Amino acid sequence: MAVYTDQMMIGYTRSRAIQGPWPAVGRFLVCVRPGPTAEAMVRAAYRLVTRFDADFIVLSVDSVIIELYLLWNASGSIKL
Repeated sequence: MAVYTDQMMIGYTRSRAIQGPWPAVGRFLVCVRPGPTAEAMVRAAYRLVTRFDADFIVLSVDSVIIELYLLWNASGSIKL
């Protein structure tokens, strides 16, 4: 599968005159919500990032927004 994907990517870039290959790096996205486990999640992700020499993004998710989304998703409209 990897060989096929590489061949497809090479064909795609050549057919469109795209200069490459471009650098690729590992990326970690950690989504946390406020609470007692948030700090531990960020620290654990940081340990992985340093081990793999990857980029690191932390997304903080407010639980109120999640609750509103779940209300909207269940009913099609938000009931306040």
